[in-house]
Amino acid sequence: MTAVVIGLGNPLCGDDGIGPAVVAALPPLPGVRLVPRIADPLALVDAWTGADLAVVVDAVRGAFRAGEVVRCAGAAPPGGAGRGGHALDVAAAARLGEVLGRSPGRLVVLGVAGVDFSPGRGLSAPVTAALPAAVRAVLAEGLWSSQIGQNARSATSPERVGWTPEGTADREER
Repeated sequence: MTAVVIGLGNPLCGDDGIGPAVVAALPPLPGVRLVPRIADPLALVDAWTGADLAVVVDAVRGAFRAGEVVRCAGAAPPGGAGRGGHALDVAAAARLGEVLGRSPGRLVVLGVAGVDFSPGRGLSAPVTAALPAAVRAVLAEGLWSSQIGQNARSATSPERVGWTPEGTADREER
């Protein structure tokens, strides 16, 4: 089993930097490749090629509460969540990967609802506050070496994380 965690976003554009911030906050994960920063969703195809599991962390926009962590197993967060600060979204990169035969075995997108994508700004207060929950959500995918390939979701933090079947979204209760 191979796994990769990818931080999608630009830290120089406000809340779009949450993906790289989450990857930077992760502990070392033996057997897991961490890709700290990809700014262009097209580069996702190269980053996840050959992985059994790819976890992409990105900022999302849409009908979500500021700082809300949203999980989607599939291509992208639902409900018109959109592109964070990118011209192309993760769903388009996933479709391209499928066409090229370069998709991961399983794709999980963890989005954090952003509010300020202004150039030259850091993370907003709600997104900064969501950083620990986003890190826990990544770890809940079972990425530590003794859990790779197993469903370790029940072994995560005592806080409730509502998991749904593949292909639907979850919202973490805070």
